[in-house]
Amino acid sequence: MGRRRAKTGIAVELFPFLSILACVIGVLTLMISGLALGQMDTPDLEKIERAEMFKKLQVKIDKDGKRKEELADLLAKAEQIRRELEAAKRELERLEKDALDLDAKKKRDEQLNIKLLAEADRLLEKIKELEPQLKELLAQIDKLKKELAKRKVKPKAAAVIIRPSGTGKNIKSAAFIECTANDVVIFDNKGKQKVRYPRSGLRENLEFIDYLDLVALSKGARVVFLVRQDAYYTWRDAHNVAESRNCYNAPLPVIGQGAIDLSMFTAGAQKK
Repeated sequence: MGRRRAKTGIAVELFPFLSILACVIGVLTLMISGLALGQMDTPDLEKIERAEMFKKLQVKIDKDGKRKEELADLLAKAEQIRRELEAAKRELERLEKDALDLDAKKKRDEQLNIKLLAEADRLLEKIKELEPQLKELLAQIDKLKKELAKRKVKPKAAAVIIRPSGTGKNIKSAAFIECTANDVVIFDNKGKQKVRYPRSGLRENLEFIDYLDLVALSKGARVVFLVRQDAYYTWRDAHNVAESRNCYNAPLPVIGQGAIDLSMFTAGAQKK
């Protein structure tokens, strides 16, 4: 091949370098802008989509929660109904058992009533047969009661005659005071019971003290304590009071529980 001939002279380049550069810059600018816009818009869309999905899920969750509550209420009601049914079933079983027991008891009562009626009829017949004997027995019982009552009557205790032994027959004025287990009894000059004072509080009994003072002031008078078998402590208290009033006194034991008879003293006083 023949060689190309060497160019000679000044050559003018017609390639638009600046235009290409401007185009490249513009393309790069558009790419950068697109990338920037893409980076700016994509997250916002995702957030919006996520927010919408969250709202939808929240609504669904709320609906599910309400549904769950409704289901829980229904389950509770169902459980309550189940318990009530079980209680009703137990009550029904109990009532059925009671009804059976009642029927059995009723039958037993009927049989027992029949037996009791038969026994009552038998006893009535027996009573009719025994009525004559019963009247006779009642008459005998009344007779025996009367005899027993007569036997239970205690004989009246004999009167206890007080004799002047140890007191002297020449007593011009003797004051007789009976001492029992619980009180003292003052006799009058005719030998009758005049007044009774309880043993308790005898030391503070002004009437009893005045009586002792009156006897103490009487010339030749003395108090004769008629002491029963169970009246030691009463006599002791009365004796101490008499001694404290300077009243001359003497004890006279009384044997027995009969009434006091002072006729031997009162008779002598009446003769004088």
